Order: sequence, then structure tokens, then C-alpha cells
Amino acid sequence: MNFFEPIADGIYLLKTPFSIVWSGVVLVRGAENILIDAGADAETVDTRIVPALNALGMQPTDIDWLTVTHCHGDHIGGLPRLKALTGARVAAYDRSAPKLADPRPYSADVRAAFPADSPAVPSGLCSVPADGSIPDGGTLGDLRLIASPGHDDDCVCWYHAPTQTLITGDSVQGNG
Repeated sequence: MNFFEPIADGIYLLKTPFSIVWSGVVLVRGAENILIDAGADAETVDTRIVPALNALGMQPTDIDWLTVTHCHGDHIGGLPRLKALTGARVAAYDRSAPKLADPRPYSADVRAAFPADSPAVPSGLCSVPADGSIPDGGTLGDLRLIASPGHDDDCVCWYHAPTQTLITGDSVQGNG
């Protein structure tokens, strides 16, 4: 069982399984608690994210905001389940908000570029409309959104000014 690992004051990383690698979920604790990325599916939420929150003495309802680094399935697949468990508001980068509202066509488009090397669109990928969108340079609590297209056109990093920590998602990869 993986648990949230502290990476800076009030910032924790949880490595969730994804294929032969892992995908990160980041918790930022503060006046409002923010969860960045949601794992690949509801099972990841139930078996990894919720127990990891519990190990920190938190309940899902302690999360105030959900957001993502980009709209690939391993980062948004668990978002519907997290939304249901937490009741949290969803904030998204301007370029991500339309994809969250209708992720299946976008996921199919991504796979069309390399069909022989791409798995099927995840069956559990469901709409989770954003409660608000954030432009490049905008803020969510102590986090500043920094657009970082490359891995995909809606990739962002989140900069936590109090600890000078950059949260990257897949924008900076340690694998590949």
C-alpha cells in the first residue's frame, strides 16, 4: 500500500499504479485542501487515494478543490469518484475545462495519432464539468497555474509560492 509522501511543507505525493509505471496524485494542505490529479479510475480512488488520505487523518470531505495537470485518463479517470466522495469544487485550466466536460472524444483523438500503440479509450472515463476555469498565471489558493504545453496542449504546472515547489504532472517526466 502506498501512502502520501511529504515533498515540501504541506505538500504530499501519492504514487498510484498505472500500467508498468505510476501516476502521481498531489495533496496540498492549507486553508483549503487541494488535490491535484485523480488517478486512473474509481478503483484507484477507493483502494489508494482514500486510504492514503485516511493515513494522514483526513477524510475525502476534507478536500475543498480538485484540479488536474492535464486531461489524460491516468490523471482524470478517478475524478468522477473523487467528486462524488469529496463534494469538492473542480477547477481547471482554460484549455482543460472543455476536455473535462466531454473527455471520451478527446481521449479517442489522442489515440488516433498512434493507433497501433494506443490502448482503447478507458471505459470509465466520464464527464466532470469544471466549476471554474483558471487562465495561465491564475491562482487557486496558494497555487499559481503555469501553462506548460508539450506532453499535451493543456498541460500545466502548479507553483506553490510559500514553499517554492513546482508540481509538474507529466510535463516533466522521469520516464521516457
